[in-house]
Amino acid sequence: MVVRVRLGSATLSSGDRIEFNPAGVTCVVGGNNVGKSQLLRDIEGLMLPAFNPIVLEDLQVKKSPASSAEVVDFVRANGYPDPSSPQDGHLFPRGGGSAIRPDDFSMVYQNGDGVGLLKGWFVWHASAGSLGYVASSGVGDGGVEINPGHPLVKFFRNGHLERELSSLAEQTFGLALTLDRVNGNVRLRVGTPEADVPPINLPTPEYSDAVAALPLLERQGDGVRSFVGLAVQVLTEAYGIMLVDEPEAFLHPGQARALGRWLARESAARDIQVVVATHDRDFVLGLVDAQQAPVRLMRLRREGDRNYIQSIDHSEVLSLWADPVMRYSNALQGLFHNSVVITESDGDCRFYAAVLDDVARTRGRTHLADDVLFVPSGGKQRMASMAGALTPLGVRTFAIADFDLLNDQATVVRLVRSLGGTWTEEMRGDYVAFADPCNRQQLWPRLKEAGRAAVPPGEPTGRLDALLGALRDVGLLVVPVGEMESFHRTIALHGSAWVSEMLEQRGHESCLPARDMLEPLLSCP
Repeated sequence: MVVRVRLGSATLSSGDRIEFNPAGVTCVVGGNNVGKSQLLRDIEGLMLPAFNPIVLEDLQVKKSPASSAEVVDFVRANGYPDPSSPQDGHLFPRGGGSAIRPDDFSMVYQNGDGVGLLKGWFVWHASAGSLGYVASSGVGDGGVEINPGHPLVKFFRNGHLERELSSLAEQTFGLALTLDRVNGNVRLRVGTPEADVPPINLPTPEYSDAVAALPLLERQGDGVRSFVGLAVQVLTEAYGIMLVDEPEAFLHPGQARALGRWLARESAARDIQVVVATHDRDFVLGLVDAQQAPVRLMRLRREGDRNYIQSIDHSEVLSLWADPVMRYSNALQGLFHNSVVITESDGDCRFYAAVLDDVARTRGRTHLADDVLFVPSGGKQRMASMAGALTPLGVRTFAIADFDLLNDQATVVRLVRSLGGTWTEEMRGDYVAFADPCNRQQLWPRLKEAGRAAVPPGEPTGRLDALLGALRDVGLLVVPVGEMESFHRTIALHGSAWVSEMLEQRGHESCLPARDMLEPLLSCP
């Protein structure tokens, strides 16, 4: 058997229960100040006694069964003695922490409920911004015998790891890496030495000088150092559980995406359980793009002092990624916003975002408008699939559609359900009472341009108002004047041209019907 520790499940302060991928990446997303970093700290803390968590209530840790001999072999293979007293029998974990005798380790592993003192052997936690120090520091002047727990020691002993790391850095940044083995302090340098590589037991002054002339990794930018720092820990396979906060910090979008794709694939291939917290859409896109690697997305949110979470497993992630509208839009950026508004086109996004910003400014609710993302769907028929991908993740989702959406009951029903609502008998009755006379009188061409004003008076208008109110309650906002351009009919343009002219005239500041329609977006969730 393999000596193996894994996160199993956890309960949040709200009572929500989550499962962690046993290998591969579990990615925690959400807006600011919802508790993503604290969740990682709680995971680490709950492995120790007398820890008071904030986001989590409990944590289940799974240990694979193993014999005493197997556990002792594991400790001896993965630990190292104190160089100052190597004969006392205590071994330190590679990442630092308390030393323990192999027999004592075996007893704790086999009989303890949690991990406790063994945490340093299985769990590595990197806080936001800390990755840059992992690979940029040297082993030290004492060499690999004095500091055997340094992650670069494995690279010193295994040139294949060095080659793999260098290849990754070259693919991502165009920078080759060389491990300096010949100038005292073992460390990573950038580039390839311009000298023949001698046998390891016959170093030459020429090669040593050429290596020393290469710039140190520690002098590179934060993004390069962070990327390489995480890669070093994954490639050495020193830990079965890795908790990483903002692994994409300091990276450009393309590099963040490359890191996500690489991390998903490598963690699965190396049987490493990775839990990351991120603010970055491109990193998430990279994770999702590694289609054969198991990825679970979890969206965390906070209401008062309670934390709630929704998750989608790997099969659902693949389904999400298969939709080209989701794949090639900024819809997944909604994972990091409080609310997402799906519109029919880019022009709609521009106009309604301008209206919302002005309403928020005049009402002192700018902080709410700043956390709203507008996303174009490319047409009414695509709205439901986009909303259906965001709603299960707990994203507060709205849709804004022109009045002629109501010309097709099936499309309305799909959209209501994708927004998390229920198409009730009352809504169906209101729809029929309003739509039937409009159909009989062939009013839809006029309704498309004028909206509610063209509906027959009396019961049809009354039932329409009831329907619009019910749709508004589930997040479906129907343009009451027909279409966006009907908010200001003195501008004889259409689409983006109309929007540009409307904004130039500052018409969004006085467009009362549009301002009233967007009011639900500024309500607290």
